[in-house]
Amino acid sequence: MQNQAKILFTIAFCVIAYVAGSQNLVLSAGGTYSMIPFEQAAGNSFLNESFVGPGAHGGAFLEGTLKKKRKEELVFSIGLLGEYKMTTQKISDYNIENKLNLIYVNMPAYLFYRYKLRSRSKVYVGAGPYVSYGVSGRGEVASVGEMEGGQFKITWGSTENEDYMKPLDYGVSAKAGYRSYGGFDISASYDYGFPDVFVLYKNQSMKHRAFRLTIGYALPLSD
Repeated sequence: MQNQAKILFTIAFCVIAYVAGSQNLVLSAGGTYSMIPFEQAAGNSFLNESFVGPGAHGGAFLEGTLKKKRKEELVFSIGLLGEYKMTTQKISDYNIENKLNLIYVNMPAYLFYRYKLRSRSKVYVGAGPYVSYGVSGRGEVASVGEMEGGQFKITWGSTENEDYMKPLDYGVSAKAGYRSYGGFDISASYDYGFPDVFVLYKNQSMKHRAFRLTIGYALPLSD
């Protein structure tokens, strides 16, 4: 946990250092479709079903132009988002559903290529890393045979047979969008998480995937 805190504080310091040179503040919000593949290495193959479902996100991005030509720009962007994931695992063989409702703080960073159109609006595409940290969550497990179900609070940590999920997630994200001359912004992005975040039992894994549709508005911070 101490190493994770150091990583987050280092990222926060870099963000603060970047603010001084930022040119735009982009306020954004939208919908999230989460996919959390659940895999079990051996036995009980019916559990190899993903948690999927809708959610929402909101926050802000800071942008700075690294290189600019008449119609082309190279832009760095870093954001801070709050995200709610409401997912369901449907096990068709038993006609039951398990649920996970998770709240994360997400910090993505992108390097964008932007192209200015004749209308002075812009289209862009980019990619970069993200770091996400779980702050709250609840789950619900259905009853199967003699195994009792019920609701439970997510315990964050890395201790096997005690904690449920690791709070720290990270990976890569790709994003493409459109920015009008007046500052209206619409985009789509996809996150691909690298680490296995499930720690409760051995030989089982969960990894985060997410697709987002976002609308926003860019506010200039400098002329």
